Amino acid sequence: MSGASTAMLRAEAVRKRYGHLDVLNGIDLEVWPGQVMCLLGPSGSGKSTFLRCVNHLEKIDSGRLYVDGHTIGYREQRGKLHELREREICRKRAEIGMVFQRFNLFPHMTALQNVGEAPRRVRRESADRAAAQAKELLEQVGLGAKLHRYPAQLSGGEQQRVAIARAFSNDPAILLADEPTGNLDSRNGGHVFELLLKLNRERATTLLLVTHDHHLAGLADRKISLRDGRVVEDRERGRVGEGETESEAPGLPLSTSLPH
Repeated sequence: MSGASTAMLRAEAVRKRYGHLDVLNGIDLEVWPGQVMCLLGPSGSGKSTFLRCVNHLEKIDSGRLYVDGHTIGYREQRGKLHELREREICRKRAEIGMVFQRFNLFPHMTALQNVGEAPRRVRRESADRAAAQAKELLEQVGLGAKLHRYPAQLSGGEQQRVAIARAFSNDPAILLADEPTGNLDSRNGGHVFELLLKLNRERATTLLLVTHDHHLAGLADRKISLRDGRVVEDRERGRVGEGETESEAPGLPLSTSLPH
């Protein structure tokens, strides 16, 4: 983990295009270690695309993305980026947790097997050690009594808890969550968001979340609004005494709209 003075995630003039459509138009932002940051914006604003670029599920067309000081998917040599081999990309990607809206669990595996699979395959943990770690994580997310249930035997909220436990199974430096409450009712969605905040506090894992829910986003340390692939607003939450208030984000005035 980098020191507090080093950004856990840094984006520099990141651009992404699909055909003639510019989806990301020069994204510049930094996320600090241990911070909980939400990306907000209308559909098509580039939120999910940016998230997928962070772990190289999508390739950027220009700019730079650094996670914990390292480019993801590339090595930088003499000012130029050279894409890594797929095996090296997968190894780096394993250091970044990902939670999807649709859970993406393996239907033929139990909750315990879903969570223990990545440490066993990626980190070459023994089956016993991977199972012990998976059991501990599932207990942390409140599913200790459902270790051997298959996804079809779990509710939507429970499946998302398994997905969160799986995302934390490789002890990631940063966790990305794309609409993690999007397929849940408001009650279960609130519980899942609270769980992410709890794990953030306990594990000091940096969280970058995409959401449409402004109420849930208000619980984050920081809110970034995107529109047309650009950052148009940056709000950071601060504390004054025992009460909470929003304070000015570094380098960007509170509730400042940027020119298009």
